[in-house]
Amino acid sequence: MKVVSSSQMRLIESRDISEGRYSPQDYTVLVAQALQNIVTADEARDILILAGDNANGNYGLMLAYLLLKNSHLTPRIIYHGSRENTYYQLVNQNGLEIIDNPRLMMAAINESRYVVDCLFGSELDEMVSYPDNYIINWVNEADCYVLSCDLPSGLDGNDGTLYGSCIKADKTMTIELPKLGLYLQPGCEYVGELVIQPVGLSYDAIGSITSPVMTLDEADLSQQIGKMTNHCRVLLFAGGNLPTSGYLLTCKSLLAAGCDRVTLAGEKASFEMTGNNLFEVERILLEDGSLTGDLKNIDYGSYDLIIYAGGFSRGQLIVEKLMESGRPLLFAPQGIDDLSRQRQLLERRASTALMLDQPAYEELFGSVSPSSFLEEAIGNSRRYADLKILYRFANSLAIDHNGVVIGHSCEQLYHKAGLTDVLVGVIGAFLAQDNDRLALSCANELCYQAVSEYEREHYRYGLSADKLIEQVSDLLYRLSK
Repeated sequence: MKVVSSSQMRLIESRDISEGRYSPQDYTVLVAQALQNIVTADEARDILILAGDNANGNYGLMLAYLLLKNSHLTPRIIYHGSRENTYYQLVNQNGLEIIDNPRLMMAAINESRYVVDCLFGSELDEMVSYPDNYIINWVNEADCYVLSCDLPSGLDGNDGTLYGSCIKADKTMTIELPKLGLYLQPGCEYVGELVIQPVGLSYDAIGSITSPVMTLDEADLSQQIGKMTNHCRVLLFAGGNLPTSGYLLTCKSLLAAGCDRVTLAGEKASFEMTGNNLFEVERILLEDGSLTGDLKNIDYGSYDLIIYAGGFSRGQLIVEKLMESGRPLLFAPQGIDDLSRQRQLLERRASTALMLDQPAYEELFGSVSPSSFLEEAIGNSRRYADLKILYRFANSLAIDHNGVVIGHSCEQLYHKAGLTDVLVGVIGAFLAQDNDRLALSCANELCYQAVSEYEREHYRYGLSADKLIEQVSDLLYRLSK
């Protein structure tokens, strides 16, 4: 699915309106109806609507009217704008309570359990000022569930930056297409559950906007899974200076995600760990005293992908040898340190994928602000011969020469022991099967879905890394059908 900036979305909307497909009033009703469907599905009561004096505010005021007429709910409204506004007059004539006194707003927010945020949308281009900054802070401090319309108020949909105060939503309903700012730091931390709500914008208006960014829905994911060949060979370099159980999980994940041959090249500890626990894995013992000869004797050309996971006392020597091999390479997070000491190795003329977090990215390429991160990241991928950046932060980004693919965020995947090792294996299996551009997003999406399914079935998050491998394998099977 295409991801657009707020300014691109306004162009799409204005094109359909200018060509007479519908009026601004029709569009307001469509968005308000979509909000109403979510509010009623949430079985909300005691509803408070925050409405600004803008297009988003009009959605909120129309929502209040629809809830009163169609759902027999009586929401209250915080609004401090023009009394000449048609939608204000509509709700006022129907006797809905409209609060415009800042001294009463805090009490109304504290008394409400469900808040619909329609204060600001994509038109916001300056710091949030009084009294809206207080309204936002009171909502964030209150014990209430927050549904934001299109964007959490205070978030820039173009680049994810904040205009001072920003609503921290539990759920965000974004209109027609996801906005780029919903996925970028720091804004993505304020979005909560993201619902992408079509309202009937035309295909030609949407197609008139080109964007280098996309995100995956289930149909995209299933299509990519269908391209897997299930015939690939992976060589994993895993040293003994890191927990060896992690390498075991990576090997299991590679096999579960479609590799039919996995070879571990490692020192004695990792060598013995896989030999005792995973008989399907071939092994190559690397010994410090004969490392140069051992590396020379490996047939690199027989593998579809090489993964470097670090943990070697002489890791730089191995990295240099791998860079000369001419085979596709994946640097797992633990292996980035060895690469960072000799950055010119990124210029190799073979596919190189880096699995980075923010500190590792900045060490390799320098610090960048959130507003320019994607441009810098795409620029870095183009600067080198065949580099793909797989960036993991609050959301996962797969960046190559053509653009960016955004994957789901799942906080559990960052904190549970061994889950990163599972992700390395799934990513590696996808890369080895020529699915490189979407590898990180697909893998992260699979793990996200696996965690979510486990939670639904077991009512709590108790998913071990080993169980996650089973869940991912089951998902792959279902999606491939």
